Order: sequence, then structure tokens, then C-alpha cells
Amino acid sequence: MCFCAKMKFKPEIPCKPQMDRRAALALLGQASLLCAYLPPQGAKPSPRIAKIDDKVRQLLERLGHGLSVGDLKEVSTCFGFPALIFLDQTGVCVASASEIEQLFAQARESYRSRGIASTRPQIERVEKLNQSLAAVDVRWPSFDGSGKQIASELSHYILQQDEPRIRVALSRTT
Repeated sequence: MCFCAKMKFKPEIPCKPQMDRRAALALLGQASLLCAYLPPQGAKPSPRIAKIDDKVRQLLERLGHGLSVGDLKEVSTCFGFPALIFLDQTGVCVASASEIEQLFAQARESYRSRGIASTRPQIERVEKLNQSLAAVDVRWPSFDGSGKQIASELSHYILQQDEPRIRVALSRTT
């Protein structure tokens, strides 16, 4: 049984049943961190904003650019594997770049059907959790083809620094 099934997640993309114990424990630890860190639903972000590391900003800008132009390979380079992504009431366990690309292809279609043409990150909070982990709150305003903002989402990330890169290990969007 894969980690997602043990955690009672309903992955949109089937998980690999051969996910090893080490990977499952790493994900469980990341999920615990996210649950401990996340503010309650509807809570306003803390006014404390730590100095934003250039690597964090660059990662989020790459993610936003990749989503905006449909470069799903660029989007997948922003994630470490395995990773957990929480969407609405669903937890998605992803183990590879191709799974991230499939997931974000579906998201991109949904955005396009609602008239969303682009997005860019507005970093609201960065909190260093330890030497290799940071918690980040990001608002993602969504723009139509004329550049008018038509929607907004708030995402909470646990980023893992694995020299020389920083990657998303855990994500929750509300």
C-alpha cells in the first residue's frame, strides 16, 4: 500500500505502490510540519515577513512563469520528489516530474476555462524552520488576457533546500 492510501488521501494521479518506507516517512514528516505550521482556514497572514531569500523568490517566479506560459517542465523543476500537494479536500502524492506535469496540465486547463491567463507570486511570509526547510505563504493573483486581476489564491509551501537548489516539498492552496 502506498503512503497516500495509508494517509487516506485520494490522489488524482495514482501513486506508486512501491514507494519505499524512507520516502513515506519523509512525506509524513513534511505533512506534520505543514499541519503544525499552517494557520487556520480563513486566518489572515502574519504581518511578519522575513527577509526574502533570492533563491525563494526565483523559485516562485519560475513556478508562476511556467504556469502562465504552459511550460510544465519548468513547473516540475520547482518540486522535489516525493512531494505532497493539498488541493481543496484532496491530498495528492507525487513521485516524479511527469506526475507534477500531469497535475498542473489539469490545473492549467481549469484556469484557462475560467479566463485566467497568467499569475505571479506575491510573497507574504517566509519563516526559516531549520537549516534546510522554510515555510512560505504566497498570494497568487490571477490575471485575464488584458492584465486585469480576476481572482487570487493563497498557497502555503514547505520549501526544502538541497544545495544548490530550493524545491517545493509540500504545498497547500486555499
